[in-house]
Amino acid sequence: MCIRDRPATVAGDAATTMLPQTTALPPANTAQLLETEEEPAAEPEKKKRSPWTWPLITLIALIVLVGAGTAIALLNSQGGGTKQTTPPPTSPTTPTKPTTPAKETGNVDATALKAMKCDAAKAFLEGEGFTNVTCVAGDPDSDDKVDYVSDVDPSGPVSLDAAITLTYFTAFSDLGQPDAPTAASTTVNSGDQVNVNWPAAQCPAGLTLQGYEVKYTGDFAGAPPQSTTTPNTQFAAKTLQPGDPNGSITVRYRVSCGNGTTTRVSPWSSTITITVTAPAPAPDPGENP
Repeated sequence: MCIRDRPATVAGDAATTMLPQTTALPPANTAQLLETEEEPAAEPEKKKRSPWTWPLITLIALIVLVGAGTAIALLNSQGGGTKQTTPPPTSPTTPTKPTTPAKETGNVDATALKAMKCDAAKAFLEGEGFTNVTCVAGDPDSDDKVDYVSDVDPSGPVSLDAAITLTYFTAFSDLGQPDAPTAASTTVNSGDQVNVNWPAAQCPAGLTLQGYEVKYTGDFAGAPPQSTTTPNTQFAAKTLQPGDPNGSITVRYRVSCGNGTTTRVSPWSSTITITVTAPAPAPDPGENP
């Protein structure tokens, strides 16, 4: 209360001395001032952030995405072109692969092969890819069928490496020279009957005996048989006159075998010679008995 009544100087001094008291108040005011100063400091930061920041970021991101997509599309298009150009070189080899299994088997047409000679049929099958074809001699047949295929084993669908046997017709063998004829006696009298024999012939398989052809030369009588189906012949010696020189007869034969379409004839046998003795001349009547 007395303070109010003091003079101005005293009041000034008092104010000076009261400064320590008044200086205790500023902390509250300072905090308010600091708060006031912080608020305007934040405002400049908000002002520095442009409203175009996010749109620009978005635009850049879109540009990056579009560029990346374009690059990927270009790479894919280049890769697709490579894939299209790669198959052509491999395409020629692709068709050959299925043909290999297709040729693992082939068809063996027995009917067609039987119309060929065996060598031609074998060459045909080998041309079709068969690798194990053999020709084997079979039964003999007529001359017009010789070497033609008679049997095919196996036939139909057959593996290319399977063994295929082609049997073909063979020719009937030729006949050899038959044995020489024989006779009970190689000397006969004039006009006697002569009997000549020989071994029975053996024909090749598939052929049967057709007969024997006989040839005579010399002093025989009449017309002896020129053929026979038995292994012998009979004929008469020529009748000689007394005092005639002795005569002789030769005989030989050959064999004939056949089957109606094929015939085989042997060479001639060696000959047998039969001596024909002439009668003794009659005695001279002037001679003494």
